[in-house]
Amino acid sequence: KKGVLLCFLEGDCSVKLMEKSHDERVQIVTSWLSQALGEEAKEEATEYLDFNWAAQEHIGGAYSSYFPPGVWTQYGHALRSSFGRIYWAGADYALDGFGYINGAIESAERVVGEIGKRVLSENSH
Repeated sequence: KKGVLLCFLEGDCSVKLMEKSHDERVQIVTSWLSQALGEEAKEEATEYLDFNWAAQEHIGGAYSSYFPPGVWTQYGHALRSSFGRIYWAGADYALDGFGYINGAIESAERVVGEIGKRVLSENSH
């Protein structure tokens, strides 16, 4: 069966890899995949796409938010709290799966539930 494999490279490894040409990056990453999954991973790879988040002017080098040590433990509850009728949802507001699609889904489901409770409460008065 064919499928899609998604990999994230971070830190120094990512910086060094993005200094290479596209062809060199393909060779390096497929070599890693073959070491981990067997030669067929390298032989059967049909497409390769990479994206340099660090090169994006308004991103700052990551596919999700970066919080220095202590931010989540001190302010995480406030970042997820509604502000009047404004609610925050997304991968960066997840209780579980921070920065990933499962976190975005968890966050959205939680916020929809919070909004639903608010609407029901307001309509019962």
